[in-house]
Amino acid sequence: MSSYGTLHAPQKEKTGGNSAFLTATLIVADVVGAGVLAMGDAVAKLAWFLGAMLILLMLAINTHTAILLWRVHQVYPKTTSYSDLAVASFGTASQPQKDAIQVLVAGAQYGSIFLSLGLYSLSIGQGLGMLFYEVHLCLPVFTLAGCLLLLPLNFSVRDLHSFRWAPHINVACTLGTVLTPILWMTVHGLEVTRLETSRVVPFETLSAFNVFSAVSSIAFALQGHPIIVEILAEMADTSEFPKAYIGLSAPFQAFTFLGVGLSVYYFRGSASSEMLLTEIPFGGYNQIAALCMLTHMVITYVINSVVLGSKVDKWIRPSVGHLAWPIAVLSIVFGSYLTAQIIPFFDDLVDVLGTTLTPLLCLVIPIALLLRCVFDDRIALGKFEASALMLELFFAMVLIIQGTVSTLQHIVAQWHTYGWPFACHCEDIWNTCQCSADRMADCLTS
Repeated sequence: MSSYGTLHAPQKEKTGGNSAFLTATLIVADVVGAGVLAMGDAVAKLAWFLGAMLILLMLAINTHTAILLWRVHQVYPKTTSYSDLAVASFGTASQPQKDAIQVLVAGAQYGSIFLSLGLYSLSIGQGLGMLFYEVHLCLPVFTLAGCLLLLPLNFSVRDLHSFRWAPHINVACTLGTVLTPILWMTVHGLEVTRLETSRVVPFETLSAFNVFSAVSSIAFALQGHPIIVEILAEMADTSEFPKAYIGLSAPFQAFTFLGVGLSVYYFRGSASSEMLLTEIPFGGYNQIAALCMLTHMVITYVINSVVLGSKVDKWIRPSVGHLAWPIAVLSIVFGSYLTAQIIPFFDDLVDVLGTTLTPLLCLVIPIALLLRCVFDDRIALGKFEASALMLELFFAMVLIIQGTVSTLQHIVAQWHTYGWPFACHCEDIWNTCQCSADRMADCLTS
């Protein structure tokens, strides 16, 4: 029996599959996405001590539940998708239970990926706008241009294995995106970056909305579960997954999320904004960061769209034949663009995802699958881990119920400020004070 408790022999090595290192870079490329840009704001809502502790706690929980999925996959090594793994896990259950778990997992997985693609589309539009900040086009136009740029790469990449070169570039671009603004703030110092009215404290006066908003932002930022089974299916040796996640991916995530959150809070304090790149003025630094973010988001978009596109392709291929993949890609890109226009504000879309589908996919479902395997005597479970699972389930339920209520109440209260879909929201992407009044060195000192 392994140290993780599985009673099933590990899957044998497959020829030509992904290595542990490549698997770790794929996980990093998926996890360290748009969510990292909101870490400064998340820490600012809680202050540095509680913010740092929450990041570490939620990273530990996510790592644990990712290993739960791996343990279940070791029992059913031939499964290639999250929903396949769920159905296999409930193989001895009644047919209604199997149907219910398949619908739940598939709906949550592909719904989460689809909404995340909307967020990535929005981020791509913002990246283009910041890169060409003197071109005063509306955000919907920049987002549409970014979606059109996606198409050639999206059409050509049909599986994660053929995209194996991209995650390494993505890691470099992720570092460029977050380190460039931090470097600018380091060079200019606190006298420029921190406002007189801004405060830096270990503990903050907490409100329900700030707590759930910070938790949802961190939860969304750390989620990688929607495509973990697909990544496992392409590994050469799945027994190396703990090495890839715990030994390589998790430390990088801790370094990145803690580093960004605490650094931005140190320089900006309670005035930290909802998007990292808006912390610095327009100019060369901002354009370098925007270019890195644009590349990073394009790669992250393609990694996730491959998973969703493969499913759509499978659904429609019997009807449309060889046109299935182009139709799937066009449908997904168009749908993600519409999503980005319906909820055109970065922080609101993050909060919606972080309190609904994220805890379901990253906490509730992995625990449910493992417990089903325990019930069928396929996996052993110790008393200490059983207690931990119950605490994680309780946390998930509070986040789903109370967090969603708090998020929706905030959106409803602010709805009058949003405008209609496709409205011209600047979102700090033009170099005018009317548009980007929060750009500290451009307008606040003028």
